[in-house]
Amino acid sequence: MNKIKYLFKQIKDFSRYRLTKEQEEQELLIDKQELKECYKEYGLCKICNQPKTDSIYCRSCNSQYFKQNFKNWTSGNHD
Repeated sequence: MNKIKYLFKQIKDFSRYRLTKEQEEQELLIDKQELKECYKEYGLCKICNQPKTDSIYCRSCNSQYFKQNFKNWTSGNHD
């Protein structure tokens, strides 16, 4: 886990317009590691077969679900 924190510290200083080869590799490593951990913990999304980020959906499908159901949200306040 310390390696990930170290990589995040390095990535925050990356130029967003042009990454060095090393920066690109580090960025890919973090994405792959995060996806691997999500897959191990939650499995695959039943909709798109990507690693889930919680017990129901992957990040993308979770966003779509909330967009589609946003109109049904209430504060729960009946005042």
